[in-house]
Amino acid sequence: MNEQNDKDTKFITFFEELNKIPLPGWIKNNILIALGKGIGKLIISGFDWPTAYLESKSLNIRTKAEGNRIIQIEAAKNASELFKADSELATRALHYYAEKIVNYQNNREDIATNFVKQMQTQKINEENQNIIDEDWLDIFWSIAETKTNENLKFIFGKILAQEITNPKSISPITLQLIAAINSNIGEIFTKLCNLSIDTGNLTFVVHPKANTLFSNYGELSEYGISINEQMELEGLGLIRSINSVSVQIRTQEGLVEANYAGRKVEFNFDKGVSIIDLTRAGREIRNLLDLTPNQKYTDFLFNMPDNFIKFKE
Repeated sequence: MNEQNDKDTKFITFFEELNKIPLPGWIKNNILIALGKGIGKLIISGFDWPTAYLESKSLNIRTKAEGNRIIQIEAAKNASELFKADSELATRALHYYAEKIVNYQNNREDIATNFVKQMQTQKINEENQNIIDEDWLDIFWSIAETKTNENLKFIFGKILAQEITNPKSISPITLQLIAAINSNIGEIFTKLCNLSIDTGNLTFVVHPKANTLFSNYGELSEYGISINEQMELEGLGLIRSINSVSVQIRTQEGLVEANYAGRKVEFNFDKGVSIIDLTRAGREIRNLLDLTPNQKYTDFLFNMPDNFIKFKE
């Protein structure tokens, strides 16, 4: 009983916090869709949803209801026959799936709670008022519900907030890639991102030791990343290649505005630099991380003899 009361209190607090956030109607619609798939029908009575959206869904829900009822009747008949044939096996299966369902639901609700916390400070892209994709949500929740690690639950809360407020900003490939990343790879990739610059169109690391005699790659061990670890990041599809490429990055108007490990910078690399560039998935994951510039690397970057970069006030 106490456990149930705790759950009820959790949901009351959940909805109270959500209702405190001033949100436009299209964001509320996206939240309804996302949490409806993730934690069920309880949310409908817990939030001030736009009635027009609910009415648009009602016919679809009623149409599906009769089909679901027929399927459930047939499923119950089949289950009954299985219980008669091997009741012990069926009982074990029930215990297994019951525990699995409860654990998955608990993970989903934890992620939803993290999502609400993230929404309190989340920036909203008013230019992208699209409806969140339900196929994307199916992939998201099927991956997210298996995560028991608290750090991953936090990250998935951030992912959901990002996609609700800026639909199609995180690809399904990125979701699947996050599911494949263990804590060790996550730590290595974070180290790399702490060296990275994002212009909005390109995310890259200026390579301080690229060597053309060895296919344009070199060690980043001074910054905690070995060649083998770079190869792992390439193999997972987080960077395009350990081989750096030489590019010039500049604009006709003057300095390029960018983000360097979470800090605003301005630069002009018109003399050319060797870079390792991140893939789309790598860039999307980078945008979810809390980054801190590596001081040793910053000293290198800001003292390149032929190029210019500075922090923007």
